Amino acid sequence: MSSSTGRLAFRYAKALLESLGDVGVEEAFSALGNVKSLLDDPRVRGYLLDPTTSRGEVDEILSALLGELPDVISAFLKLLVSKRRLHLIDDIASSLKELDQLSKNRIEVFIRSTTELSEEDEKVISDFVAKHTKKTPELKIEIDDSLIAGAIVNFDDYTLDLSIRGRLKRIQRGLEVADDSAEVIQ
Repeated sequence: MSSSTGRLAFRYAKALLESLGDVGVEEAFSALGNVKSLLDDPRVRGYLLDPTTSRGEVDEILSALLGELPDVISAFLKLLVSKRRLHLIDDIASSLKELDQLSKNRIEVFIRSTTELSEEDEKVISDFVAKHTKKTPELKIEIDDSLIAGAIVNFDDYTLDLSIRGRLKRIQRGLEVADDSAEVIQ
């Protein structure tokens, strides 16, 4: 995504978030997700984004496929169609999610673990993230059999590799550094 595309998607997401009012953000996520699903089909994407397809026809197709939507979301999608910005839908959804989390002072924490985490482990990770980010963590846990043991925690731009593989890599780097600076004794 280019920076200008990102800024444009961010502005659309901000406008949508500010105009939602009583309509829940979840409904907006759902509608944007449905449009994204439609655009994932190459034939539908080609037709809806084709500049020769009239904007009215795209509006009618979206209305028919998406069904009844809250007025504010329907108006937002019509705006995207009228400005030929439907291709930004995925970036808008991502920006909307980030803005929603910022407004609620939340942060998503992605955890890949070899086993289910205990409540104590989840609390330790949550407390660590909350202390460092001053935000309320939302844990998204995925079981990953490719890890030897432990877990990998991702939030913001940080990665905490608490797996055995990560520990072995750190030991290897330490040995390489020590090896480079070691004296040769005869």
